[in-house]
Amino acid sequence: MSTGYNCTFFEPKQNQWYYVLQNWTCPVGAFDWRDDATCHGPFHSEDVAIRHLSNNHANPGGWETIPFEEFKTSPVLERLQKEAKKPDTFHNTSTRWR
Repeated sequence: MSTGYNCTFFEPKQNQWYYVLQNWTCPVGAFDWRDDATCHGPFHSEDVAIRHLSNNHANPGGWETIPFEEFKTSPVLERLQKEAKKPDTFHNTSTRWR
């Protein structure tokens, strides 16, 4: 079963991955769900970022991926990167969905 939360993986620099996961407090129909989301990273690969998501959060049910070649920054993404939780802040591996 998945949460249905929005999730985006992005690579602003080569081999530097982040993911943004919608918070449960985000209002339904919010103009930009990323205004109520948490960013995690950086990770050295998308696979490591996916593993972190899997080990530490409920299954969002899917995500969007933006590789370096397609990445375009925005004020929202810049803010989220600055506020990103570093990968070692979570260690729960008791529940895995992948």
